[in-house]
Order: sequence, then structure tokens, then C-alpha cells
Amino acid sequence: MKVEQIYTKRLSEASYFICSDGEAVVIDPIRDASPYLRLAEKNKAKIKYILETHLHTDFVSGHLELSRKTGAEIVYGPNAETNYPVYHAKDDELLTVGKIQIKVLYTPGHTLESTCFLAFDEKGNAHSLFSGDTLLIEDVGRPDLVLNNEVSIEDQARQLYDSIQVKLNPLEDSVLLYPGHVHGSPCARHIGPALHSTIGEQRKVNFALKEIDKEDFVKEVVNGLNSPPSYFFENARINRTGYADLQDVLQKNLKALSVGDVEQALEKKGLVIDTREAEYFQRGFIKGAINIGLSGQFAIWTGTLVKIDTPLILIGRNQCASEEAIVRLTQIGYENVLGYLEGGFGMWEWQDKAVEYICPFSLEESATKLKNYQIMAIDVRNPKAYQEAHIDNAIHIPLAQLSSNMFDLNTISEYVVYGDSAYYALMAVSLLQKNGFIQVSYLKGDFMKLQEYGVPMVYQKKKSIISAS
Repeated sequence: MKVEQIYTKRLSEASYFICSDGEAVVIDPIRDASPYLRLAEKNKAKIKYILETHLHTDFVSGHLELSRKTGAEIVYGPNAETNYPVYHAKDDELLTVGKIQIKVLYTPGHTLESTCFLAFDEKGNAHSLFSGDTLLIEDVGRPDLVLNNEVSIEDQARQLYDSIQVKLNPLEDSVLLYPGHVHGSPCARHIGPALHSTIGEQRKVNFALKEIDKEDFVKEVVNGLNSPPSYFFENARINRTGYADLQDVLQKNLKALSVGDVEQALEKKGLVIDTREAEYFQRGFIKGAINIGLSGQFAIWTGTLVKIDTPLILIGRNQCASEEAIVRLTQIGYENVLGYLEGGFGMWEWQDKAVEYICPFSLEESATKLKNYQIMAIDVRNPKAYQEAHIDNAIHIPLAQLSSNMFDLNTISEYVVYGDSAYYALMAVSLLQKNGFIQVSYLKGDFMKLQEYGVPMVYQKKKSIISAS
């Protein structure tokens, strides 16, 4: 028995390839069949099953394309409704792959159809649990992803509690835990940094595997939940109904646009996403562009800040970068890409078109203005980081919620934004500028160093202008 984890850092997602005696199974593939086809060829194995732990919300699964290329059967657990043929496995059913077996464990709670898969080795010993978003490293999946209010969030959380306590907690300490998502995923709040673990290790650190009252568990997973990104439910719909192959989407979206084409698209309400690094973006960009760099979680942040039906124009450092951006966008269901600016931003400058700039505030300049009440600070970090330390009187709006909460701010006031890095700060500044904020920039340097210039800091918990997550 061989298990390989395919970790896609840009999505904080983990898929799996398991093979035994010439047969293989893939669990929760991304929308790119190539890594699984390569593994199958390398291991001289035929992919027999594609197992889906649930109808994913944060990415478009690659199950359909992989099935079309290999003939492998798509398997869901109970209650998964799809518009294409799948095999609905029963709770506790055993699937045979080579000389191993995989047991279906129906574990609703994260979603109505959530299912875990327990693999037994050639000797019949419980070897590894592929837990999807039911049980994560130091956390559990969020329980608020049910459409149409079919089940309350609290009832979903109670189902999740029962699933974990009844189905997963009895497993032996030695069972390996392979989750569907890792740190950085919006599918949970506090996922730990490890890529995998064991049930025994999680008993020590994960509240869900400790002795905990059901209603206390419900409070833990429900309290403070912010609304999930809007693209989540569109992704769930796509995974339920189906989609085109990746190459077909690339052929449609990978279009080189002239400067004139971009100008026409802007007149028709197209949105420019500039994928360059923050240091290049701030030196010059098209007015109204949002900076979401490819160097970070480009797809997740696009899905968080931009509506899925928005017509997109991409600016990249080169054609390869633009193609990568389009591939990443398809992985979260964003296919309304008009094309990319041929020649990159340099072509825009070469044709002498209007250019915007962002001049960052130095620590000294920011300190002077903050102390004289000439400027207000906006902290776009997550609530946990904000509560640990922040600039006194800073306005706290996490970046993920900036789009819906910026309207409480005054567009003509002067602001300095700070975050975990320039990557996040520039994203926030560009979003604010696009929405009419005329005096906003970002802090260059570590905000904590403002103490050296006499700017007071707050270290105790302070109420945010929005609910914490």
C-alpha cells in the first residue's frame, strides 16, 4: 500500500493517491488531472475509483475530468446529489483496491453529504483516515455551508459532533490522519500548520476529540463565524452540476488583448486584476486595478474579494504568469476571463496611457500623522493577530471582509493601511482606491516599530467594528 499526498499550497488543499497491486484510488482531486495521471503511470497502476469526501465549496474538484480520462468511477457517500452518474456508497461499505480495502464512513456535519474514508492495509489493519473537512489538524470543518437553510448551523454542528465522537474517536491512536485542507483554508478557522497527523496526536491538541459536551462543542464551532465567501456556494453548484475540461476553458480564456481591447473592456465594466508582486504594482498600475499577486493565494483572495460573474482582465509579468492565473481561477470556478494584456503593464506604459501610483508611508511619516490625528490606521489582519497587538485606535476590518465593510469609512479621509505584509496591504489599498478612496496608502515596515516613534499600541483584546472570526 502506498499513499501520496498532493498538496496544493495555493488552495491550502490536499488530495491523495493510494495504490496497491496495480490499482489506485484518488481522493478529492484538484481541477488538473496531470499529477494523478503521472502518479498512475509511475506506479503502473490503473485508477479504479475517484473518491469525493463531499461536494467541495472552496474549489472545483477535478473528479469529472479525471474520470473522463481514465474511466474511473466517481464515488460519493450518502446524500450527495449530482447531475452526472456517480456511485453512492453506503455507510460502512468496503471498497477493494488491489490488496487493500477502504471503508466508507458517513460523517455529516461539515456538509450534509460529508464522508470520510478509512484505509486498511494488506494485513487488514486500520492504516489511514482521509477525513475531508470533517476532522482537520487541530480543528474541524465549518458547519455553515448548507444551501437554502435546509438545516440550521447549530443542527449541522450537532451532526458534526456525533460524526466525530461516534465514527472517528474510536479509531486507534496509530491511524494516520490525512485531512482535505490545511492551514490557510477558509473552510475552518484555526487549522494547525501540519500537513498530516495521527489520531493519537490529535487527541492531545484537537478539542473535537477530547471529552466535550455536545452543546459546548456547538458553541465552539458556531460562535463568531463570519459568512463564507460568496464563491463557496457557486463552487458547490459547479461540483454538483458539472463543468468543462480545463483545456477547453484555457482555450477560451487565454486571449491576448491589445491596449485598445483593455480600454474597451474597462468601458464595459471589466475589472483589471494585476497579478504582479506588490513592489512592482505600487510603482505603476491601471486605474481601478486590484492587486492580487500570484506569489500568494491568488485564487482564494480573488474568490474572496471579487464576485464570480465579474468580467476579468489580467495583468501579468508575462504570458506564462497570465496562463497560470487563468488555471488557478478555473480551480475556483472563475471562468469569465476576457483575456490578458499582451506585453504586460509595460505595453500600457509604452503607449503612454494614464498610470496610477501608490507611495507608501514611512514609519516616521506615519507616526507624525497618527500622533497629530491627521490620519487613521486601518488594520486588515485577522482578528486573532489584531487582538494580540495593534495600533491604538486602529480601525479593524479583516481583508476578507473589507469589500462589505469599507462603506462605514469616509472616502475623503486619509488612511494608512497595515497588514501581515505588503502583499495584503496593497490588496486592501487597491480595493479601497477602486471604490473611491482618494487618500489611502500603506505602511512600509513593521507597524510595531511605530512604538519607537511614540505611537501607542494596544495589547489586550479590543472589540472590532465587525464580529471576529
